[in-house]
Amino acid sequence: MNLADKIVMIPSLPLEIHALVRELGRVEGVESIWIIGSQANGRATPTSDWDFLVLGPEQSLKNIAAQWHQQPANVDILVVVDGDQFQSPWPREGTTKPKSGSLNTWEWRQDSSNEASYLGTKSSDDDPDEAFIDFSERALRIHP
Repeated sequence: MNLADKIVMIPSLPLEIHALVRELGRVEGVESIWIIGSQANGRATPTSDWDFLVLGPEQSLKNIAAQWHQQPANVDILVVVDGDQFQSPWPREGTTKPKSGSLNTWEWRQDSSNEASYLGTKSSDDDPDEAFIDFSERALRIHP
């Protein structure tokens, strides 16, 4: 079996998302793929997107952008290019700038070979005076 075909199966992973992850794993330079966000943390709703963190050198970011000329529907991919800084291969909708950030800011910690934890942030629906809420999240390595 090709290393790119070794994907941890998540019971709720739809076939089209599984196929996308398999293709991502075959992109030159991709070292690992992690699922993050609501899908990895049991908070997904029927309208939730799929959030992936891809680790690899800067060339992998360029290779992903070249293979998919636009962002796949209902999928958010962030590529970590230097062990800390990440960026989306595509600009945010309505802008010319891609989503970017830092694993250090997320307080990313790899807890085992297949699990990591990080600090998630979301806007508060309950308290308009409190702009953001921080909470602990988990990430699951799904490739290789």
